[in-house]
Amino acid sequence: MSGAIAQSRRDDRTSFARWKRGLFALMALSVAFVLTACGAVLDTTLVINADGSGSRAITATVEADDLEKVKGGADAIDTAITENLPDGMTYGGQKAGSDGAAVFSFAIEFDSQKDYEDKVIGILGAGGVTDIETEIEIVVADSAFREGVSVNENFTSQDLLQWLVEAMVETGIVDDDDKDDLTEIGKTVVEIDGVGHDTSAKIEYTDIADYGIRDLNVTTEGVGTGSYVRTISYDLSRETYARDTDAYDEFFTKATPKDGTLTEPDEASTVWTIEFSAKDEEQLIEYTNTALNSELTDFAVSSETDGDDPTMFHTSVIDFIDCGQICNEDAEVTSNLILPKGWQGDNGGSAGEDGWSMPISHDPVVFDHRVQFESVLAAASAAPSGENTLTIDYVLSVENADLVGSAMQDFLEPASTVADLSIDAGKDAVTYTITVTGEDAADLNARLSEYLPGSQYSVVESDSSLFTKSYSVSMVVALPRDLLSGGVAEGITYRVDLPGGASVADSSDLPKGAKVAGNVIAVSEDSPSSPEFHVDASSPNVGGIITLGVIVLIVLLLVAAVVVLVIRQKKKAAAAGANSGLFSYDGGQAGPDAYVAGASSPDAASPVSPQQGEAPAGGLPTQTAVIDDSAMQDAPHGADQSLPMSDSVTERIPEADSDSPTEVLPPRPPLPPTE
Repeated sequence: MSGAIAQSRRDDRTSFARWKRGLFALMALSVAFVLTACGAVLDTTLVINADGSGSRAITATVEADDLEKVKGGADAIDTAITENLPDGMTYGGQKAGSDGAAVFSFAIEFDSQKDYEDKVIGILGAGGVTDIETEIEIVVADSAFREGVSVNENFTSQDLLQWLVEAMVETGIVDDDDKDDLTEIGKTVVEIDGVGHDTSAKIEYTDIADYGIRDLNVTTEGVGTGSYVRTISYDLSRETYARDTDAYDEFFTKATPKDGTLTEPDEASTVWTIEFSAKDEEQLIEYTNTALNSELTDFAVSSETDGDDPTMFHTSVIDFIDCGQICNEDAEVTSNLILPKGWQGDNGGSAGEDGWSMPISHDPVVFDHRVQFESVLAAASAAPSGENTLTIDYVLSVENADLVGSAMQDFLEPASTVADLSIDAGKDAVTYTITVTGEDAADLNARLSEYLPGSQYSVVESDSSLFTKSYSVSMVVALPRDLLSGGVAEGITYRVDLPGGASVADSSDLPKGAKVAGNVIAVSEDSPSSPEFHVDASSPNVGGIITLGVIVLIVLLLVAAVVVLVIRQKKKAAAAGANSGLFSYDGGQAGPDAYVAGASSPDAASPVSPQQGEAPAGGLPTQTAVIDDSAMQDAPHGADQSLPMSDSVTERIPEADSDSPTEVLPPRPPLPPTE
């Protein structure tokens, strides 16, 4: 046992000796650290005021021993400061410290977080500190959502005074080998309401009571159009809301931008929603700041065309939102963009059910996409015979047309004579029209399939009658999908125009959603899908109708001719009956016993009229008019009746044409008496 005890004592002595050697080594290391850790000690006080303004005060204390290592001492340091002081920082001069030390003071005054950030970035740049991406977050909360102060930074006061170290080396007052030992961190304090709180050299201080939004989601529509609709959803627990309902109600009312819509949660929800429209990016930022009680919202969209393919666009989007004033510290904040079809991001975010999930950052996300069209119309003018035509109208906004330039014309220009391209530049839009014309349906099909591979067109006549033609129209237009992958704002319309008066049969097989309006069949879609039209139709047979019309016209003309002839014969017969009592055609021989119509004279011979074309002895053919002289016989006594005259007076007048109606002369008035 004594041996064991002795061995134990030897082990204890050995262990004690090892402990002493370790202690001496540690003391030596500590002394070495103290000796090498010389330089100016930097003490920092960051003051944050209730309005977010503040100041950062830095004092650099250089002990007397360290001053001896500086060529020129404190005065040389003072000169280096005054000659190299960067913008944004002020110098308070030097003063004597204890035991021969020198104290130099600096300050950064700021009136907002952004002002502070801008000044810090400039000061770090002056010292060549380029490996730090400056991050500053200052939250001064005094609302229903949050109460207290939070400050976070990713740099130190050593970084902020690196410009002085570089200046001392460049002026030669210290050696370059010593520049890493010229400063060391002292005490760092955040001061709120006059009370200091110790923190790390990279300031991280939080003293906030959260009563804020636990989840916030922002959804933005309209990227690529220039105007926007933004919806912001705020998830606020019922317990938190009940804490101060009046304050929360007031916030949401004030947070709703002009013409925006506020929707309160129903009994089964805890989500408040504000939706608003913005005419441009500037207004979107303004309204979002209002809705989030912030000043830090950022949103920007810019586009450029691809160098190798001018119809391809690269659009950059910056989407930064800040809800530090109203959200819990651990709130989940998301932002989604509702993008046109075909847009694909390649350097940030991801596609999701609610759109493209954007990183909350000032860095842009780039989306590749084709140019967006305003509208596209493919319309066929179908006919069972003769010329058939297909036109395609691609409509771009003036802005997009300017961006694309002549590349769109180059892309659409037919490679041969199968189609024609025309361009109509309007005030708000530019229309590119492709026209494919065939002598008949088969010719149009050949031309169309060459210009747009995969397209088909036919018109097949099935039955005809004198009045109608029945036929079937089949059409598939394979529009270029790559060209339209950027989206079409008002959709793509496919249309078949039948001849006027045509009707569509129920047996037609039309695309889903197609509408029939008289002789027009149309369907609209969001993207090119090459819908198939199989239209059974009938149209008036124009040729048959014209033939029938000619026949009817001929019949009517014949009937009219017969009617005219009948009327003429009736007029002749009527004229002959009327003239029989006044005129006697006797070859120019008239006498007292001439035959008078209405008197029966069996012994009288029928007067012989001269034949047409014969002339009486006197020359031209004549008519003899027998005039009733009864009026003269009844003249009153005393009147001069000495004029020799026969019982009847015969006057010879030119003979009328045989086709002319017979003229009936009235009785001759008595001759006036002779004095």
